[in-house]
Amino acid sequence: MEHPTHFHLWILLVALLAMPVASAHEVYVLNSTIVQEDLGNASTMVFQETFNNPSQAIIIWGFIAAILIGTIIVIYLTHTKWALHLEKNFDFIRPYAALIIRLGLAISLIFGALNHNLYGPEIVIANSFAGASHGIFLIPYGDVITVLEFAVGIFILFGLFTRLAGLAGGIIYLFAATHLGLYALNYINYFGETLVIIIEGATLFSIDTLLRKKTRHPLKEHVSKLHDWLMNFGERYTFPIVRISFGIALLYAAISLKFLHSLLTFDVVRDYHLGWGLNPATFTVLFGIAELVMALFILLGILLREATAATTIALVSSILFFGEDVWPHILLLALCIGIFMHGEDTFCLTDWLYKKERDAVDVVEGKN
Repeated sequence: MEHPTHFHLWILLVALLAMPVASAHEVYVLNSTIVQEDLGNASTMVFQETFNNPSQAIIIWGFIAAILIGTIIVIYLTHTKWALHLEKNFDFIRPYAALIIRLGLAISLIFGALNHNLYGPEIVIANSFAGASHGIFLIPYGDVITVLEFAVGIFILFGLFTRLAGLAGGIIYLFAATHLGLYALNYINYFGETLVIIIEGATLFSIDTLLRKKTRHPLKEHVSKLHDWLMNFGERYTFPIVRISFGIALLYAAISLKFLHSLLTFDVVRDYHLGWGLNPATFTVLFGIAELVMALFILLGILLREATAATTIALVSSILFFGEDVWPHILLLALCIGIFMHGEDTFCLTDWLYKKERDAVDVVEGKN
């Protein structure tokens, strides 16, 4: 009965760690006027107030200690020989991970264009269709951006001229970044995925794959060689790009919105009566620490499946509790599901630390 105990403890720790992370995207929940005021007021006073209060500081340090202890326990349990054998059961879904993320990117772009937004509801595309601005950031040349965003989404969805569509999507992000500044890092996961689209294109369920098989032209041999080289390159580097860009986006959101502009999270906690008996400032700090931990886990590749499972629970909880729009979360959910399906890549920290154990399991399974 040792194995079920390990498995159930693994699930329990994931669920417990996900609970404090289940916070909203503040800019999706709060009134745009309040968001602009809080973004314009860089303040860490919430953290200062909490840590200056001994009774509240004890709670924070206890939470940090619990995370450290829990992390050590889960790392040990998930890298036992039994757990590594169990992880092999996920191998059959691994080839579909890139498809899930590709579809998530496409659907997000399509719905964004239909709502006259870019990446999130706070970024409005200024065009003749959208009417008055209701967002925090305004992107110019909106008619062109709207059409391009929609077209890129459609082409990526069906896998037609996918690499060109990915290139166009990357250009849109870089153009938007010139107007968003550092805030664009909140959505750098879009840029990371467009890089992956440029490298790998669309293989499963794509028109490009059908055309590649049937089309004959003088340059087909050279195009095929380039395609094969990109696929070989992508096999090693695309998921690290996906994971790292997603981790950077989460890390920037945690640092910028939870720490440097902590009033945003404080306002959400206060206005929605969160905290379950805790001081709102203390609960805000707990939110920030939990989100920071999840971001670092994904960025560095520590307990990757556990971290993405916890983040998925947090996102779904946020959508259900706050009644947020679903479309801005589609790519985030697709990234979590896709990375969970793929598992650790060769640049993950825990994969590097436990490479010998994994190789030993592969040898044993090869003999069997």
